[in-house]
Amino acid sequence: MQTKKEKEAKKSQKINLVRQIRMRTRISSNDMLAKQKLVRKFLQQGIKVKVSVLFRGREITHPDIGINILKRMAEAVEDQAKLEQVPNMEGRMLSIVLAPIPAAAKKQETKKEAEEQVNAQDENT
Repeated sequence: MQTKKEKEAKKSQKINLVRQIRMRTRISSNDMLAKQKLVRKFLQQGIKVKVSVLFRGREITHPDIGINILKRMAEAVEDQAKLEQVPNMEGRMLSIVLAPIPAAAKKQETKKEAEEQVNAQDENT
């Protein structure tokens, strides 16, 4: 049986969830869009996402293909996520970790964008 202190400590702990999305090197554009939707869904929930590209057979000799896929994914969700871990090879998998941007940072970015738009409109008139 747990003591009161242990229960209180457990309540205050934050669980770090990391979800993994796996892709292959020959992923089609529609499948890539489906994976992007899934990544966005996890990021909106505040969950970190590990995006991995799996190499099979001789595909391992072309890691640049996997890096391009991971770059496209990171660029597609850059409005919601920041790159926490650069591409690294783990066996036959090349992966990155995307962390959700905190809500406070998102608000600041939108304020800056709004100010820039107002300044641009003032210059045009």
